[in-house]
Amino acid sequence: MATTKPDYTYKWASDGDKIAPSNSKIQTGWSPEIPPYQWENWIQNRQDEMLAHINERGIAEWDNKTDYIAGKSYVQGSDGKVYKSVTASGPTTTVQDPVTDSTDTYWTIAFADVGAFLTQAAGDTRYTQRSNNLSDLTNVAAARTNLALGTAATATLTTSGTDGTDGRVTKVGDFGLGGLNARISSTDLNALNKTGFYRGDNLTNSPAGTVWYYVIHQEHGSSGYSSQIAIELAGSAEKIYARKKIGGSWMPWREIALSNSPTFTGTPTAPTAAAGTSNTQLATTAFVTSAATLNAPISTVAAASTINLTTGAPGTSQIEISGSGVSIANFTVAANRAFLLKFSGSNTLVNSASLVTGSGSDIVTVAGDSCWVRATAANTVEILTYTSYNKSNIHIGSLTTASGSAVLLSGIPSWANRINLFFYRLSTDGTSPVIVRLGTSGGVEATGYEGSYAGSGSASGTLSTGFQPGGNNAASDSRHMNMVISRISGNIWSAFCVHAVSGSAIVYQMSGSKSLSGALDRIQITTVNGTPTFDTGSISISWE
Repeated sequence: MATTKPDYTYKWASDGDKIAPSNSKIQTGWSPEIPPYQWENWIQNRQDEMLAHINERGIAEWDNKTDYIAGKSYVQGSDGKVYKSVTASGPTTTVQDPVTDSTDTYWTIAFADVGAFLTQAAGDTRYTQRSNNLSDLTNVAAARTNLALGTAATATLTTSGTDGTDGRVTKVGDFGLGGLNARISSTDLNALNKTGFYRGDNLTNSPAGTVWYYVIHQEHGSSGYSSQIAIELAGSAEKIYARKKIGGSWMPWREIALSNSPTFTGTPTAPTAAAGTSNTQLATTAFVTSAATLNAPISTVAAASTINLTTGAPGTSQIEISGSGVSIANFTVAANRAFLLKFSGSNTLVNSASLVTGSGSDIVTVAGDSCWVRATAANTVEILTYTSYNKSNIHIGSLTTASGSAVLLSGIPSWANRINLFFYRLSTDGTSPVIVRLGTSGGVEATGYEGSYAGSGSASGTLSTGFQPGGNNAASDSRHMNMVISRISGNIWSAFCVHAVSGSAIVYQMSGSKSLSGALDRIQITTVNGTPTFDTGSISISWE
């Protein structure tokens, strides 16, 4: 059922007493209260005013009680058509039904009837005729502009993949653009004069032979300047050539060196790296000559918590650190610089994110020690190699006669990464198995060992309190062993050994690991229960 449009001749409280509530009251609304009637009048009036505003500007059915605004009001007439107000009308001016306004004084039809345009007589020049296919347009150029067709609407397409006629519209695939390269077999490459991507064999003036090539040609203009790149497709050869034309004359083809094992000819040049650079870039003869100056006089810098090489030795590759008793924690240095440090005293290189010792632990220097250092970033250095003055970073110990219930070997330097331990005819007066334990400056550690041992045709077991080379032996057994203890990372160590007993066909093997609480500096050889004493034999240790 259709809804009857209400009469909006009068709006609520249009002439009454109205008071607008405060903004906060409008936001909170009613509460248990008796509001002033002026507030209610204001609310009802605002609603009527808004509905009247919509009624005046919406496409509603025309009525004789509404004032319509010129140029803004749209209404629906009784004939079903939509009208637009051209002159103000209504009760306060002149009431005019749009349907009966034959002169369009107050109302005019808002939207033209499409069917009317399609049925106009052929003699009506206001309309184009479908049968004329737009030939009756009076200004064709203006029509193309209005349709945003541009100049392409009147251009001619190319007739082939190599049609280079000026002004023609290129299709996808022409000159190898967006499709297969344009084929130009048996063509003279010197005759190419259109920019494009080409392919062909038996090409005259190609880099070499009659093989297939992909060719990229770039034309500079009519001044005789061009360039070409040719990629050889024969077999597995990876060859790329380039040449250019200058002033109408082609220069010879040159092979482009690839990154995979290129062969250079002539006298190739490269940028010369800064002195001290240590990476994979090419070294020129100038760089090598500069590097030969490493034997130049050494700059001396005093040991300090932070050693400044930017001002103290900015251009020197050999630096002597003087003084002793200092914990060196940082270097102020530019990135990518490499240099040789020599120490004249005992200092501590503190392992950290900005000073990477490589061993994961601090290094205590001895007078005469040296190390190669590289700055991986500004103020961040890593030690590449460390050489001890004594034995060139290798320590070979003498035989130590075993006695007592335990033998302690101390003084292992923090930079040591591999330790060799040897038993020679080692014997105890008991049957408790021999065991090897690692220690730090805080003492020997007897827990946290992992791994196992096993003997050929004999007992096996797991590790927990130390590196145990084998099982129980007789008190008179003479033991022989070579144990290698290697740093895995930081303070984590692994151990492997082969252990045998004189006069026995049993050979034990052991493998295990241990994470120490600090830097390794001592090794203890004792027995599992710690009661027996060593009565004969020797022990030797070496490290590197």
